[in-house]
Amino acid sequence: MRLPTTLDAGYTVLAVTALADTVVSLFHCLRVLAPMGFDAPPTAAVEVLGRGPAVAVALCATAVVTVGLSAACCCRHSLLLDCCRD
Repeated sequence: MRLPTTLDAGYTVLAVTALADTVVSLFHCLRVLAPMGFDAPPTAAVEVLGRGPAVAVALCATAVVTVGLSAACCCRHSLLLDCCRD
């Protein structure tokens, strides 16, 4: 979104909201990224989880892909897809 175009069109509230959202997003992202880049690496051993969480993630990912593909094949005439094509 281009801020000057939004302001010229008279959407000042939208422009201010987009700017505030950007600032909040940057703050949250930098809170995570800054320690990864600037802090010393941890010296303590990191606990490794067992196979349970890895299996759960693999099953959930498989379920998401399966449901997505089956929905794409079965629901070719969706109201949402029709709106997006226009």
